[in-house]
Amino acid sequence: MKPYGRIMWIELKADGLVGPARIGRVLPGRGRTLRYGDQKFQSLRGNGFKANYRDSATLEEYWISGCHKDGKDALYSTTVEIDEDVREEYWLTIRGRPDLVHLTSFRAEGKTAASAARSASASDEFEASGGPIRTRPLADLKRKRRAAGDPAGRQSV
Repeated sequence: MKPYGRIMWIELKADGLVGPARIGRVLPGRGRTLRYGDQKFQSLRGNGFKANYRDSATLEEYWISGCHKDGKDALYSTTVEIDEDVREEYWLTIRGRPDLVHLTSFRAEGKTAASAARSASASDEFEASGGPIRTRPLADLKRKRRAAGDPAGRQSV
């Protein structure tokens, strides 16, 4: 029988953008609430800064989300602990990495590292071209697609 709940990323944001993180089984609560262990989280409904839930008892803010296959769940690099009851399922099912099933913690590469590299390459391209990279306005692209036979101006799948 499949365990109840979902394996999720839980990162404390009380001290700023980077905080301690865990991967554990989160259970749905009533309404827009989640439960993890003895903690209850209330949704911030889009009103948090780099956080989407608040601990109902302590009012500390957290980022809680589903785990990504590539392991890039953190906004900024941080060390993450994996709960023992989900460790094997996390490495085998979500990450597809049976060679790492013995790990109980790892250093999660932040999303900002990849975006910083992209920004640097775009900046280099800008300097090499001698000016701004020209882009077409969205309206021009839609007009071109309509002329090609798509009445909504969308690409066909």
